[in-house]
Formats: sequence, C-alpha cells, structure tokens
Amino acid sequence: MNGVLGIDIGTTAIKAVVLGEDGRPGPTSAVNYGLNSPQGGWFEQDPAELRRAVAAAVRQVAGGSRILGVGLSTQGGALMLLDERDEPIGPIYSWMDGRAKEISASLRAEHGEAYFAGRTGRNDPGLALPLLRWLAKNKLEDFRRVARISFVDDWCARWMTGRSGTDGSNGAMTGLLNIHRQAWDGELLAAAGVKSESLPLLVGAGRTLGELRQEVAGEWGLDGGQKAVVMTPMHDQHCAALGGGVIEPGQVMLSTGTAWVLMAMTAELDATASLGLFNAPAVTGGWGSLGALSAGNGYYDQVVGLCGLTDLKEAEKEAAAAEPGTKGLRFAPCVGGQRQAGWSNWRLDHRRGDLLRAVMEGMCVEARTWLKRVEIRPNPQAQIVMMGGSAKSSLWASIAASILGRPVVIPGAADAAALGAAVVAGLGAGWWPDARKGRQSVKVESRRIEPDVKAYREVAWT
Repeated sequence: MNGVLGIDIGTTAIKAVVLGEDGRPGPTSAVNYGLNSPQGGWFEQDPAELRRAVAAAVRQVAGGSRILGVGLSTQGGALMLLDERDEPIGPIYSWMDGRAKEISASLRAEHGEAYFAGRTGRNDPGLALPLLRWLAKNKLEDFRRVARISFVDDWCARWMTGRSGTDGSNGAMTGLLNIHRQAWDGELLAAAGVKSESLPLLVGAGRTLGELRQEVAGEWGLDGGQKAVVMTPMHDQHCAALGGGVIEPGQVMLSTGTAWVLMAMTAELDATASLGLFNAPAVTGGWGSLGALSAGNGYYDQVVGLCGLTDLKEAEKEAAAAEPGTKGLRFAPCVGGQRQAGWSNWRLDHRRGDLLRAVMEGMCVEARTWLKRVEIRPNPQAQIVMMGGSAKSSLWASIAASILGRPVVIPGAADAAALGAAVVAGLGAGWWPDARKGRQSVKVESRRIEPDVKAYREVAWT
C-alpha cells in the first residue's frame, strides 16, 4: 500500500508516522536523541546523532513501504554552520542556547525594541543574530570555514534532497526574517555579519522541494522502486496546528512539549504584528501567532524525579488526590519573564502530591496569561486544542480546561506535528488540492473536556 511520511524533528526526539490515502494514520514512532550542555546555559546537539535518529524513527513505521511524499516538521531556530560541501562545522546550536544573552541585551539596548519589532514582529534581537556575533568572536576558525548559514530545517532538506529550502514559519523563528516582506532582512543580516546568499532559500509552505535521494531512502529502509517527493520544511508548531485541526481564524492551540506554546490563528498580520510574538504565514492561509513558555514539561518531570517517583501514573494519582489550589502552594514557571522558576507559600503540611499538582496548575496559569496575548478577539466560548505530553494526562487536561475557562479538545493522533507533516506530504503526492482539504480528510477521533468552574471558583492565583 502507498503512503506518505510525516517526520517531526523535535528538540529531543524524532517522531514519524505514515498516513494512508484513506486519511488513516498508522502508529507513531519516537526515537530520542541527545541535548548536550557543555557549559551552563549552552545547549548543543550532534548532527550525526540527529540523522541516525531520523533513520531509526522512519524504519520503525515505514521500513519496506512505498512512500510517495515526505513532510518535515522541525524545531525552529537551531543554528548550524556548513562548509562548501554542506557538511556541518561543529554542533547544532539549539534554540535553547543562551551563550549570547549578553550580546542580545546589548543589541536590544543599542537599537531599541521598536527596531526589531518593525522587522520581525518580536521586541528582541531573536535567536540567530546574537549567536552569529558570538560565534564570529569566539569560534573564529570555524567561522572562517563557513560557506553557508543553515538551520536544522534547511540542513535536513539539504541531505534529504540536495537542495536548500525552508518556509516562512521556520524563517520567523530565526529572528532574521522580515515578516512583512517574507524575505531575509538586509539590515539584520549586516548586523550579523552574513550575506543573504549564505542563508537558506525561502520557499512557500506546502510546496515540493525535491526528490528524496536514493542514498537516504536506503538509510531509511524504504522501497527503492518508488520515488518520493520531499516538501518544504515547516516549523513544528505550525505542523502541530495543522495536525490538530487548528486551521481557521480564531482557533487556538496549546502545545505542551519541551516548551509550552500558545498559537492563535488569525486572518491578518496587521492585527498581530505589534504583539511581540512569533508571526508566520500558515499553510492553510492566514497567520499563526505564537508565544512560548520556556521549559514546559521539563519542570514536571524534574519534580517527579525529585519526589522519588518513577511511574507517571502514580505521580498523577498523587496529584489528583491534592486539592485544587494546593492549599496556597504556588509554582511560577517564568519568574519575571525569565527562564527560571520559583515557588511561594510553601508550608510544612504540603506533601509531594501538592508539589506535583502545583506544577500542573502553575503551567496552566502561565498559559492563561499567554492566551490573553495571542488572541486578537477573545472568545470565551471557543475551545482550545491541547496536544503534546501533558495532554496525555486526563488530570492535567482537566486542570487546563478549568483554569483557562474553555473546553479543551484532545486530538486522537499520537503526535500532531508528525501528522501535520504527513498531511503536507499528501499535497506532494497529489492526494488533495490544499492543506485544509487534506486535514479534513484525516480520520482521527478527539475527546472533549469541559472546564470544572466550581473546582477553582475560590482559588486566588495572585
């Protein structure tokens, strides 16, 4: 049977799924790969390990299959330096990397927030500009060998097809894209010390980039008799929105992974350009505006471990036994807007179930703050599509619905980003005329959770 393949290249894991022309997805594979921290605040990854993880994930779900199209969902802003042969020079510099924070602060003070907001929609220098300056100063020998500035999305496209390419959603995450012109910004590139021709080729989302190379098809164990087209890579949150069915203006997605993300769909860029958010064109039309909550599920996993628990079901059971509001215990995931967390009102009668539930509630309270930022026209009756690791917890999803004050819908697909990438791959296979029709053809069940208003009526979060 023919199929199309969706690959989600996340921050710490690769996921893959095969979608049939009947709209039914197969099982999703997941292969973890490393996130290294050679110094405090530095985060790097091994390109070779990432490529091996992609092959392992694809083999699990598509080995021996006849694949007609490949869609790519990728982490955004992860910087790479390439030589003349398109081989990586050094590691992947993760979007989480903070080694250039002093340079970022200096640029922000020198130019002002309006300078960056008028170009990228963000109020800061973004991810790539400060890091490129840091690398030019501290990795001079590597920088002298650079032929091309790349990102994970573009680099994957290069070794899969031999061609460069990425879309506006990934471009927006770099902080180098002028969102109004949908082109690399000349002034920002000059400040970074690079030329536009060294950056990835910008190709519209939902377009065919090239054919999958036979060498790569062999790595993945695919049926070599069928050529597969590879689609332009898209940012993982935009793919997740497509996979979760968040495709119409006014719809909102809450993605709960390594980072928590709120994304709202809107018909117009002008309405969102002044909000200081990541804005990018959606493959279904209109724009997606997203804000990110740092660290996300990592906080909960850390507290589970520190509490001496190894079974997530047991942890959830203890959290469920704690009362809503956890007797005043508060967890703030982003103290002062920074990538650090804080606790307050800790008392001697608090137990580990209170700690676990406080993290769940604290993330949802922070998400409520971001919801107010990303929604152009708030609609208290509108449901929120929740996906990712936390959505697997019935308790956490119920807490989210209650604190956000909206019904929460959990898509049935195991990984929405991989499914969204597969829908885009279906465009390349000629299965449907556009991404919206493609998502409407997908057959997955969802469940809906209503907010328990009474449970949190008396809880004060300030």
